[in-house]
Amino acid sequence: MIRVAAACLLAACSTDDGGPRLDAVMPTAAARGAMAVLTGSRLCGGGDCSAVPARLTLGSEPPVIDVELVSYADTTATFVVPALAPTGDSQLVATVDGRSSNALPFQVLATP
Repeated sequence: MIRVAAACLLAACSTDDGGPRLDAVMPTAAARGAMAVLTGSRLCGGGDCSAVPARLTLGSEPPVIDVELVSYADTTATFVVPALAPTGDSQLVATVDGRSSNALPFQVLATP
């Protein structure tokens, strides 16, 4: 049993479906209306961003809110924190061509 687990680790057993992957967001917390920058890979599926259906959402449970994208490329996305985003801990998820990314923690701060 231990050999099987070790072999799986060494062989990089994963379920990477080739979809988008989120690495970081800066800042990790922002108020509504503020801009933030997301970094990752395959945010356009590795292709032409203008030809691939892509969506960035905030929230993992209802309400899930579409995020307004200011700029979008295969490794970065600049977005505006939605005015309707609930304050508190949340998650960002990118969906490209029907495949969803990992969830990345993000906190929506109360507007001063």
